Amino acid sequence: MEGDLITGTEEAENLFGTFDDDTIFGLGGDDSLIGNPGNDSLDGGSGDDSLSGGPGDDTLDGGPGVDTAVFSGSVADYDSELFEDDLGSTTIVTNTLIGGLDRLTGIERLQFDDATTDVLLDPIGSSPALVDGLGGAFGFGENFLDRTGDGSTARIDLSPVFKDGLNFFGTVYDGLWINNNGSVTFAAPRSSFRSEPIPAVSDNPEITPFFSDVSTFLSEVAPTPGGTSQGSNLVHWDFNLLSDQFIVTWDDVAAFDGPGGFNAFQLILTDRGGGDFDIQFRYEDVNWAYVFDDEFSFFPFDTVVNVAEAGFTAGTGEEGSFFQLPQSGSITGMLRLDTTPGNTGEIGIWNFNVRNADTPDTILPALPQTGAGGSASGGAHLATLDGVGYDFRAAGEFVLLRGTDSAFEVQARLVPVAEQTSVFSAVAANLGGTAVMIDATDATPLSVGGVGTEIEDLGFVDVGNDRIFREGDTYTIVLAGADGTVGDGDSQIRVTLRDGRVDVDLRLNEERLGQLEGLLGDGDGDPANDVARADGTVLARPFGFADLHGAFRDDWRVATEADSLFTYDAGESLDGFYRPEIPGGTIDVEMLAPSVRDAATSAALEAGLVPGTANFDNAVLDFGLTGDASFLQSAADVPPFATETVLVEDAAPVNLLGTDGNDTLIGTTRQDTISGGAGDDQIRAGRGPDRLFGGDGDDVIEGGSGFNTVSGGAGNDLIVTRGGNDKIDGGEGDDVINSGIGFDLVEAGGGNDLVRGFNGFDKLNGGAGNDTLLGNAGNDELNGGDGDDELNGGIGFDALRGGAGNDLLLGLRGFDRLEGGSGNDTLEGNAGDDLLSGDDGDDLLIGGIGLDTLDGGADNDRLEGGGGDDLLIGGAGDDHLLGGRRFDLLLGGAGADTLDGGLGNDTLIGGGGADSFVFRAGSGEDRVMDFQDGVDAIQIEAALLGGGSPDAEDLRDIARLGNDGFLILDFGGRDTLTFAGVTFTDAILDEVSFI
Repeated sequence: MEGDLITGTEEAENLFGTFDDDTIFGLGGDDSLIGNPGNDSLDGGSGDDSLSGGPGDDTLDGGPGVDTAVFSGSVADYDSELFEDDLGSTTIVTNTLIGGLDRLTGIERLQFDDATTDVLLDPIGSSPALVDGLGGAFGFGENFLDRTGDGSTARIDLSPVFKDGLNFFGTVYDGLWINNNGSVTFAAPRSSFRSEPIPAVSDNPEITPFFSDVSTFLSEVAPTPGGTSQGSNLVHWDFNLLSDQFIVTWDDVAAFDGPGGFNAFQLILTDRGGGDFDIQFRYEDVNWAYVFDDEFSFFPFDTVVNVAEAGFTAGTGEEGSFFQLPQSGSITGMLRLDTTPGNTGEIGIWNFNVRNADTPDTILPALPQTGAGGSASGGAHLATLDGVGYDFRAAGEFVLLRGTDSAFEVQARLVPVAEQTSVFSAVAANLGGTAVMIDATDATPLSVGGVGTEIEDLGFVDVGNDRIFREGDTYTIVLAGADGTVGDGDSQIRVTLRDGRVDVDLRLNEERLGQLEGLLGDGDGDPANDVARADGTVLARPFGFADLHGAFRDDWRVATEADSLFTYDAGESLDGFYRPEIPGGTIDVEMLAPSVRDAATSAALEAGLVPGTANFDNAVLDFGLTGDASFLQSAADVPPFATETVLVEDAAPVNLLGTDGNDTLIGTTRQDTISGGAGDDQIRAGRGPDRLFGGDGDDVIEGGSGFNTVSGGAGNDLIVTRGGNDKIDGGEGDDVINSGIGFDLVEAGGGNDLVRGFNGFDKLNGGAGNDTLLGNAGNDELNGGDGDDELNGGIGFDALRGGAGNDLLLGLRGFDRLEGGSGNDTLEGNAGDDLLSGDDGDDLLIGGIGLDTLDGGADNDRLEGGGGDDLLIGGAGDDHLLGGRRFDLLLGGAGADTLDGGLGNDTLIGGGGADSFVFRAGSGEDRVMDFQDGVDAIQIEAALLGGGSPDAEDLRDIARLGNDGFLILDFGGRDTLTFAGVTFTDAILDEVSFI
């Protein structure tokens, strides 16, 4: 049965599903998502999330971060298998006892009832800290290599995980040796450290995350800070049977004869079935990168060194039979393995997929270790060299970058594709006086000097001293350095072909920075001056639409074909590409239709993009405007260079008035006033502080991120605001109001309304009707008003007032104050030290976890303390008080009350009226303070006297006087009932009954 769509916020929170088939999105923060029964879909979003599907066949997607899937029962009750297709990998986890089947993606860890630590599932996307939780004294497995210099393990049988073996360079292996010196080998152990490089002939296939002369002769050392290393100075290994992994850990190991310090790194081999497998290198801490060469160095003049390497090889020495990390052989590069991104985009993590015996390879030189990066991608999104992100949706040819003291220049061609949106269709560069163009609209994308030029895949062509590489649909221009040759660390321009457009990723080394100008800034390290006119005048922020698409655009437009680096086909011209009327105005995510924006947001989440980042917002906007999924890939592939995003403001606010029909009214980024009038209208405001009026009809009103004043008017309206401190009046009708982030004031008005406060210190007033008010995160004030209302304060210190009607008040988490008002209300404090007041009516008060105070008020109430040392006050009426766990104080008040302390040592005061005191097995050491002989009653569980049908006279056998002289009934097992002021057993016997 279809369940609810439950969406979180950017904060950490607990989200619970129903007993139906729910869809839950956590979005940002470290969230806990619990599906409960049903076939649920849980998406954690960004953050380190916990996902529990519950009974049923569930789909769990952790998203970015280190996410945990939680299962009930033992690890032994479950089985898993991996399913791969063009969209990626999915792990299927099956409960072999009850048959539930869950599909997992983006999950890094699994947790079971009997696991003392998490079980690693998928290390990709997690932090570079060493993977632990594998057992053993240090958490890296039960097995380790004895302390040694050049030793190796015995041959290790891999069949427990690799059922089909490992197909490595065409040979299937079912075992390997772990070598102390930072590698595993497949033909024989590597018995000693040799100074040969990875490409050398060894006839011993090898995978090495850090090949050097490692020593573990030292005893335990202090762990290197900032991760999970333990300072064991040992090499550990173990299988992770559930996730089909073999993990080798070099935990804080030293160099045999080197500069000192300790390294912590790992090799993870993951079975993908049929001989396929993944290789992962993880670098938590690298503090040494070379050893002295004993063969050629002599104390005290040790000057010849062997620099560490990393990669893998077939051992044949043949071209294509080995791969080295770009940092191999470089002291600086190897030392930075723990602080620079690997090929996964994550710091310190490299991943290689071995499929059908094919190992990954690249012919590109290493990127610059220092310098700056910028990009031009998607729907005309720019990221300058100093980290400023902005949109430039013009049409024509423009200067991305050019040297102020050199001939270096890169130009881009922009063409319009959708409402207010352009893309980069081509890019051109000056390579030593030769114009090079890469045009996504040409059958032969690359032209050199105006001539179409083919490059075979994984090939290259030289243009003067520079070189252009091709890897699939990506062309990479590597600019020769000061030495006139192409090599590691030289500046690169990477151009990726999409369908009719290109994405550009520029990585410039330090020698080119500071003497630049253009749309991507100057690269001088100061973002404040990055978006400027040709004369150096910096644009004021936020950018004015007329400024950005006026003089600024004119300054950086390629004005003459003599200045152009592009080649023009028949019918094309420089002036033909220039469209001065483009763009006609601004566009942003908030101006998309709600259904379009929601679909685009879901698509961006499914693509693994991180909410709250510039790339995520760009993807949502581009996909929403075009429906083209390649924009999602663009946002995923382009590095997040932009550390700040500058918005573009419209020229003037608008005052829009709708007709009597169904209108669609869209505002600007300024302070707009929009009135829908009659009809079912759609009103979408921009980012400004807007005034929005729905009028008659069932309206959809979106307020944007400014401080908005919104009035729904008559009709069943949907009102959504995105941010700011908003003032919202739902008006008449059954309205749905989502007030967004901010300190909001909401008046629901007439009708049965649903109001969500989201984050912020909100005040939500229900008004007439049966309303549902959800405070979510923040210290909120919720007032139900008339009607049978449901109030949920969410996370924070909330104040909930039910008002008239039979209301349900839920405090959730925080120190909450709940007041039922008139009517038969239910109040639940849940977590936190809460104050619950029933007021008039027959109320149910449940304290939950924490030190709670429950006051029933008038009429016949039921009070349940729950966990914590609680105070229960019955008030007027015949009340039922149940203390729950811990040490509670129960005050019956006026009326004939029933007091049951529950677990813990409780104090019971009946007050006026004929009260009943209840004592059960496990009640603890309770004390009745005001027992009235001949008035009050005592109810005792028969099991305390052995069961059956005991007689009150039997109590004489367990009665005694305490040190204070008062009567104690001692039932044994630390269950005692004391009657203050009562000094002999006869005073109570006539009032005792058994339950």
